Amino acid sequence: MGLKIHGLAELRKELADIADLNGGEIAKKMLTEGTKDVLNTWRDISYQKHRLTGDMYRAIKSSKPRSNKYGRYTVTYPRDYVERTRRGKLVKVRNAEKAFYTHYGFINNLTGKFVKGDRFVEEIDNIAEKKSDQTMQKILDAFIGKKGK
Repeated sequence: MGLKIHGLAELRKELADIADLNGGEIAKKMLTEGTKDVLNTWRDISYQKHRLTGDMYRAIKSSKPRSNKYGRYTVTYPRDYVERTRRGKLVKVRNAEKAFYTHYGFINNLTGKFVKGDRFVEEIDNIAEKKSDQTMQKILDAFIGKKGK
């Protein structure tokens, strides 16, 4: 199978064919292995920059490979919640919400001042994208190498 592209429609078909190689098992394996790189990057960055209690670090998880009308995917982000006392009441705070506020910033209720976010999710995306792309490419190359022999 050689990759020959003449237009956008042909490109989409070729990419769909690659995703369905070997009954979709190659795509699932690529996503599973690539997700490990994303998960490790999330944990490394969140540990380096935001380790106060370790709640977010422990909450970072990845989903199994899934597919929808747009293609195959996995999702990695901080899940779960922690219980905190806020203004005398026990409330549940999602770790994804903490990551959102840390990334974009928030208004401190005590001081009324804006606390600037540090955009750490963008840093994670940039680092993890390179690592996971290389991992997934190795798996695809290995499969194509076996197929070509």
